[in-house]
Amino acid sequence: RPYQSRREKDARKFAELLHSIKTYGFKGSIWLQRQPDGTLRLIAGETRLDAAIKAGYTAISSDIADVDDITAVKLSRVENARRKDLNALDDTEELLYLLMLTLSKDRAEMIECLYRYKNASEGKSSISAQDREAIEAVFTEVAPDISLATFITSRLPLLKLPEDILQAYNAGQLEYTKAMALGRVPDDLVRQELLGEVLEQGLSLSALKAKITPASGRT
Repeated sequence: RPYQSRREKDARKFAELLHSIKTYGFKGSIWLQRQPDGTLRLIAGETRLDAAIKAGYTAISSDIADVDDITAVKLSRVENARRKDLNALDDTEELLYLLMLTLSKDRAEMIECLYRYKNASEGKSSISAQDREAIEAVFTEVAPDISLATFITSRLPLLKLPEDILQAYNAGQLEYTKAMALGRVPDDLVRQELLGEVLEQGLSLSALKAKITPASGRT
């Protein structure tokens, strides 16, 4: 894919899938998009593909779709949402990429457009009717379970999290709420210390927040 998704896999779930494939065989198929030059691009099934390769398979079933890039990302999002294959960060990246393709904007322009949409809905700014309708159409079609307000205020900030927090979150070691709380700690050393406590001691969100307030004032 031209965008990142599934940067880390849940080790336990992957082991379970690998065991299932080794025991019962590969079931179903992966989805591929045929490119204009005849090559194939993965639409959905990355984890199943990786598990099949690790299990020693040299051939598996696939469904090949002759669709454009926008349709391919829509199919990927629908399938990943059905299987719950992506965490919130990866799902955000996929939706953002779909919006970029649909509105013909680069990443920075699209993020700015989304915040402009939010401000316009609050009467603080304006946005073209074309952009507004295109954004709303994407969410109506492929993400009806996520409100635009939630995506902009709760999902987009995930993209700005420090790298150490992102790594722990993508590895399944850190819940979304704790990742966001740690991401607000400006001091790198303090944040890393708190992250270590969360990972080693399994601090609850309330306990973490209680530590963050005094820790943020350290000099």
